[in-house]
Amino acid sequence: MKHFIKTGDLVRFKISAIRRDHTLWLKNCAKNKTPMLVIKEYEFGEGPVEAELLGEKVFDVLCEDVDFHAYESELTKVGFNYNENR
Repeated sequence: MKHFIKTGDLVRFKISAIRRDHTLWLKNCAKNKTPMLVIKEYEFGEGPVEAELLGEKVFDVLCEDVDFHAYESELTKVGFNYNENR
């Protein structure tokens, strides 16, 4: 079952989504399953062009007082409590 991500959700960065060009900090956050707060979903035209070409959602997430954008495919809600009826 797919758990759709929205503003206000707690998520984590998928270990499987780590790429060589990601920072050591982000790699450690993924490995430690550090919680991240989704603070914004980018609207069409606001996010990176490559995301729009791929048809992928882009979110602004906050982790350890750092905010950055992440693709929906890089994030997961697995491991956090959530309300399926929301």
